[in-house]
Parts: sequence; C-alpha cells; structure tokens
Amino acid sequence: MMVRLRRVALAPLMIAASFLRCHSSNSDLLTPLRETESVFASALPRIFFSDLDTGPNTGGQDGRGAFVTIYGAGFGSSRGASTTTVGGGNVDRYLVWSDTKVSFQLGPAAATGDLVAHAPNGSSNAVPFVVRGGRVLFVTPDGTGDGSYPNPMSPYAAVNSAQAGDTFYFRAGTYSGKYGNPNWSTGNFTLGPGQSGTIGHPVALVGYPGETAVLEGPSPRQSTGYVNIRMSNAYEAAHDVTIANLILQGTDQCLDGEGAGAVNVRFVGNTCSASYQGDRQTGVVTVSNVNWRLLGNELRDTGTTPPIATNRGIGLYPGANHVEIAWNFIHDMRMGNAIDVQGVDTQGATFSLKDIRIHDNVLTAASVGDMRGIGVSRVLDASDGTIYNNVLHNLGQDYAAIAIGGGSWDVYNTPSTASAPRLAWCS
Repeated sequence: MMVRLRRVALAPLMIAASFLRCHSSNSDLLTPLRETESVFASALPRIFFSDLDTGPNTGGQDGRGAFVTIYGAGFGSSRGASTTTVGGGNVDRYLVWSDTKVSFQLGPAAATGDLVAHAPNGSSNAVPFVVRGGRVLFVTPDGTGDGSYPNPMSPYAAVNSAQAGDTFYFRAGTYSGKYGNPNWSTGNFTLGPGQSGTIGHPVALVGYPGETAVLEGPSPRQSTGYVNIRMSNAYEAAHDVTIANLILQGTDQCLDGEGAGAVNVRFVGNTCSASYQGDRQTGVVTVSNVNWRLLGNELRDTGTTPPIATNRGIGLYPGANHVEIAWNFIHDMRMGNAIDVQGVDTQGATFSLKDIRIHDNVLTAASVGDMRGIGVSRVLDASDGTIYNNVLHNLGQDYAAIAIGGGSWDVYNTPSTASAPRLAWCS
C-alpha cells in the first residue's frame, strides 16, 4: 500500500500503511490547495457543480423547460445585474438567488455548451451542460392530474410512468406513502428498470426550487428497515438517475444504492437524516456501483448514544468505482466514520475500489467522541483514490479523523486541533 500525505494545517490522520511518504514541499500535491485558495482570493463567482447536467429548454412551466440549480461561491447575496448563460444564451426566470446557490429555468435561448455565471466584476468558470429533449412534470402529495404545472400528478403515477429523460419536480409537502411496490417495499420509492434513464437522458427526481419537499416513512413509521429511496427492487436496479433538492427522513437509511447495476447516479443538494436505534451496520447513504456523484448534500442529526462504530454516514462498498464525494456537510452525527470506504462484501470476499475522490467536504461533530472522519479499510492494494481539501473538525473518537487501511491514496488535507490526537500511524 502507498499513501502520499501532504500535511497542511486541519485534522489528525491515522495511516495503516506498509509505505508512507510525508511530503513537505512537493508542488504536485499542493496544486488543488492552490486552486482553492485562488478561488476565494479572487472574488469572482465560482461554480462548483449543478444539480442537473442535462435537461430540456422547452416544456414544463410556461413552456420554458427544466429548472437548474448551481452551487458555488461569489454569486452575490442578490442578483442585481448578474446573469447566467447556458451555451451562450441567457437563461429564463430565477427562482432562488444567494451567494452560494442560484436556481433558474433554462428557457429557449439556452443551448448545449458552457454554463457560466456572470457578475459585474467578471465571469465564473464554465461547467458543461447539455440541452436535450424530455418531459418536465410536476408532482404533489395528493396530485391527481397529468403532471402539467397546473395539474400535478401523484407520486405513484410519477414513479410508475417514468421514461428516460423525464424530470419530475416535487412541489412542497410531505410524501409519506409507499409509491413503488406497496406489497413489500419498505421505502417511499423503490426503483427498478422501469424508472431508469439512459446515458445523457436520466430520470430526475428533484425538489422544486425554493420549496420544501420531504420524503418520510409511511405512517406509522417502522422501527427498522425503512429507506426513503431504494435503487433496486427485488430483482433489478434503476440506473441513470438524478435525485436532488429533497429532504429525506428515513429509519435505517435515506438512500440505498447497493443494488447491482445502479450506475450513473447523481445525488445532489439533499438533506438526510435517519431515526434508527441500535447497530444498523450500514450508511445513511450507501453506494456499491460505478459512476456516482454525491455533491452538496447535508447529513445530520443521526446516530445513537453512545455512538456505534459500525453505523456510518456515507458508505462505499464493493462495486463503488469512479465515485466523487464532494462539498457535503456532515454534522451532529453519532456513529463511526462520516465517510466510510470498505472493500469486503457480505460473503467475506475482498475487492478493490478504484478512483474514489473525497474532497471539499465539511465534517464536524458536537464532541470528539461522537464521530470519526474518513476511513478506508479492508480493501485490496489495487484500490486507489484522493482525499483533499476537507474540513475535519472535532472528530476521531479514540481512533482517527482520517484512517487509511489499504490501497494507494493521495491525502492532502488541513487539521483542527480539536480532532483525535494521533497524526500518523504506520504498521
């Protein structure tokens, strides 16, 4: 195993390694840190990511297409003279505007190309966006209509009529039913091939910008086993799905992404909590598939007293390759690792997890004893990834804020003295 460690100023690390190099002045390890520093030094707007990366510019509310939310910094507390363009065309109406988040409707001038935020003092970086066809539909908890903006459809109708390229906007309200297979499902939405998109034409389940759509357990809430969204039914998984801007309140989990074949998933801007008691031995959000992006989510207010190490925040398990976990805020949890990477399956076989990128997350706990930080364990030595620019505060328990137990990892991060006391351990 090889770990390259760049010590920058944030959280104590524990590295179980057969080979460890601590770099004090290696410029290639400093590059991401310098990029981040330059972003905040410049005061120009900066886009980190968007919830949708494809969508139609027609249909939906007033025929102006899908709503898109961008997340970043420096947009300004109010819009003023600022604008946003997609493919060089000005977007349409703005629903949300803050310094870190802007939501807008694409409109007919939007085209495939760069998504850019423009402020009086300059323009942001560009992120790619593809304008394509597809339906834009609206959902309410008690909807009975055809899914148009004035006549929203029911959640059951949405999940059972989905087509590749559909974007469903969930209006304000609480969604507490079983909208998949009500005969056996323990989730609000149990997805399968019928709810799958295709590459470039995902099925998107999105909270309407500026409103609060809550998914919670059916009444009465089950004591265990309840999951808001399962990516697999009893036989097959959904793939090419985007889930964004929802509040998920589960019992065991909010998102179960462990079904084989649940690939190409974006989970963006959601707020997650679970109400379990005892040892659940899983994550609030779990991934065991290829090409997932977990961006800008908040995980909060979950766990047991005292904390149980085998409960986790975000869990990556065998099959989770080419995964990005970034800009998430994980706080006030009482458990083991906030972000956990493990390579052992339920049969005891060990696997490699490749190209795991964990960066720009904020992980903090009310007390050092409440939660660990980022952990990699029981993976084959062919596993690899990068861990950088994370804020790790008040973490570690009696173990570590970052612990690496296999594979080849580049770690360059920043520490808080309130975290676990051990900086590096080699065995």
